[in-house]
Amino acid sequence: MQPPISLESARQAAAAARGVTPSELLAEQLAVGPARVIAEGRRNLVMRGLPVATIGSDPGRVTAVCAVSAAEHPAVDVLAALASQDPSGVLVIETVDDAFAFEVTAGRLTGARGLGALDQLEPHVAEVHRRHPERFGPAAELGPDAPAWMKVARTFVEERVLDQLQLCRAPGARLTLVRGDVAWMGTRLPPHVGPTLGHVLLENARRIDERAKVNAALGPRDRLVVPLSEPGPRPPSKPAPQQGDAEAWDFFSDPDPAALAEWDDALLVWSLCDGSSSIAEIVDAAMIGEFRALLALRTLVVARHVVLVEPRPSAPPASESGAQVVQLHAIVPGLPTPAPVEPEPETSYSLVLKKPRKRTRPPEPPSPQPPALDLHAPAPRAPAPRAPTPPPPQPPAEALDVAPTPMPAPAVPVAAPAVEREAPVAAATMVAARVLDRALPSATMVMIVLGATGVVATVAAAIALL
Repeated sequence: MQPPISLESARQAAAAARGVTPSELLAEQLAVGPARVIAEGRRNLVMRGLPVATIGSDPGRVTAVCAVSAAEHPAVDVLAALASQDPSGVLVIETVDDAFAFEVTAGRLTGARGLGALDQLEPHVAEVHRRHPERFGPAAELGPDAPAWMKVARTFVEERVLDQLQLCRAPGARLTLVRGDVAWMGTRLPPHVGPTLGHVLLENARRIDERAKVNAALGPRDRLVVPLSEPGPRPPSKPAPQQGDAEAWDFFSDPDPAALAEWDDALLVWSLCDGSSSIAEIVDAAMIGEFRALLALRTLVVARHVVLVEPRPSAPPASESGAQVVQLHAIVPGLPTPAPVEPEPETSYSLVLKKPRKRTRPPEPPSPQPPALDLHAPAPRAPAPRAPTPPPPQPPAEALDVAPTPMPAPAVPVAAPAVEREAPVAAATMVAARVLDRALPSATMVMIVLGATGVVATVAAAIALL
């Protein structure tokens, strides 16, 4: 028989199952009273629903250092003070819209986990291998025995922590370093491969100074990047002078290893320029970090290998003047369904796909046929001429004392009416047709004559051959 479970044991089991957030961990440590065991087993350290590490049940063996950024005092300054001690633990950086956790081993960053689909090490490396397989290979700076994906993984960890340190400068961002009895959950880099906290903080300070210049040189992120010429494997020795780019002369005249690494980023970014992609699209496709991709684009612009153009203005929204209101009728059982209303013919163009209508040609009216001609009918007789109409009676002329005035002749002579001769001509034509029909032989006689002629010709040809 098992002993009954106490209420305290049930509470500890529930706490271990759901985990603890950084805020709850800080609240436990700030509570007044002696340290006590929270749960029987280890608990998950949960960052906005994502487990990133496990912590022990004894609060006396776990400590959390928290800093919140203010307007003029970023939380990164607290991390700079801790970096000199080469701490180990889990670093959680939380902003309003994002959160990231990093593993710190003896002052080196060896792991990173975020909330997005590509904010974890394994999916990110797989996606980079799918898009840019040429980036996988041996790296001399990591040792001869390092796997091919190690360089890509180190870039992921370094760029993610630099991006989060940049976001951590906003007021309200929180940085929490959990030290003590804490264990990382997820893939980690070898300790000698991960970047140090000192290197990350120095690079973050450099990027803070250069970010404004890079953004001013590139302009809005929706500008299109058009390639002009392919860059060589190494930067040119004498680039064309550009206004406001005096600092770029050292980059091209005497490049150091860091400058050569930036030029390799420029070659990678140039291969993504197709003339139709914007700055933001190229930055996302490069997968080397936002700042590195922007700096590579600025390098290509200074060397005149690409040019930035403004995007085409978007087309105005389509007019809704042709919209129609369609009346919907409810189907009531027992009542006839109303017939569909035929749409009126339209002359304007529309983007809505419609069923094409069959074009039918209207039937042509029957052409008038001439009346049948009967050759055996008697010829029509000409109509009898009409008797002339007698002139109206004239009143008797009266004798006048004045002399008669002569009448003027008409200005235009009036033509006499033509005599109708159509009927006699038609009768003569009918008579001629009858005579011609009787004079010509019939069709049967013509066939007999042609057949006899062919027989005679065949016999004559046979005799000639003999």
